[in-house]
Amino acid sequence: MKGMPANRPPKILVAGAGMAGLETVLALQSLAPGRFDIDVLAPERHFVHRPHTTGAPFEPNRPIRSELSAIAEDRGFDLTRDALDRVDDAGHQAVTQGGDRMAYDVLVLALGARPVSAVHGALPFRGWQDAAAVEDALERVGSDPVRVAFVARAAATWTLPLYELALQTGAWAKERDVVADVLLATGELEALEAFGSRASRQVADLLRVNGVRFIPGADVDRVQDGRLRIGREGSIRVDLAVALPVLLGPAVPGVPHDLEGFTSVDERGRVHGLDDVYAIGDMTSRPLKQGGLAAQQANIAAISIVASAGASVDAQPYRPVLRATLLSAREPLHLRHPPAEDDVAAPDTHLAQYLSAHLEQTIH
Repeated sequence: MKGMPANRPPKILVAGAGMAGLETVLALQSLAPGRFDIDVLAPERHFVHRPHTTGAPFEPNRPIRSELSAIAEDRGFDLTRDALDRVDDAGHQAVTQGGDRMAYDVLVLALGARPVSAVHGALPFRGWQDAAAVEDALERVGSDPVRVAFVARAAATWTLPLYELALQTGAWAKERDVVADVLLATGELEALEAFGSRASRQVADLLRVNGVRFIPGADVDRVQDGRLRIGREGSIRVDLAVALPVLLGPAVPGVPHDLEGFTSVDERGRVHGLDDVYAIGDMTSRPLKQGGLAAQQANIAAISIVASAGASVDAQPYRPVLRATLLSAREPLHLRHPPAEDDVAAPDTHLAQYLSAHLEQTIH
């Protein structure tokens, strides 16, 4: 940490109050209680958390909205309701959209990414908040049999939600005695290939058992006149197409970023070319954008910050372990890469443990 203050606790400014940002705060407090003065900069009022549970098709658990001010008061950090506009690296200051200048000793950027539509003519699916819109669209199709395609362009790097949606659609059709041809077309060469070949075979079997036809290596173009244009397949007639968005980074002025707005970091999350600035989560140029990985990045950054402040901790580089639970109408499938003897659900993060213990106080 450049110019460590000797007469006061180091000021840690965390920009972003999603999973990655709050995990960073709680990890810092767990590793070095009372050692830092922590300020969180975020425009939103709530942190939104969705438990991972299996429900009826298109009826996932409602998200839990926790007041950020209540979390800040309980955990003893400052909360500034504003958005980051730019970073003044030379002055060690973050400039807000409201025009304030916030000094920091260390800045942690956890700003996420922005979803944009990827397939012209398809219904966008940004997450389970769009599940009701998908169900409504299926109800309006009004044909039996119905053909629905779930598609992702190669740039959509985290495709698991699309698999869940396809499986849920199959269950929805079975409940209503609707004959449905469910297609899943992605740029992946194997089903959920990020988890490796063994998991891909398990997922492919699950799709097959549930009547979902997987089209690998798909170069999805657009939906036009009731036909999905899909690379080597030419075009396929569909009654409905649902597409994942692609993500764009926040492209913060004063922070290096690529043409798509993502920021490059080293193995401990430090931004290349800046002093005392870290970036974690979806805003980084790391290829996979997933909440569990963002939490791991937050913990690695927190350990690195604590070590730089002189605490006796083992500063480890980022070695990601990808974990997820694929929900279907049957038993959930726990996935992990690199694989282990037993693939079980991911361990709780600092944030998950805190929310579990304090939900009654923070929900409003």
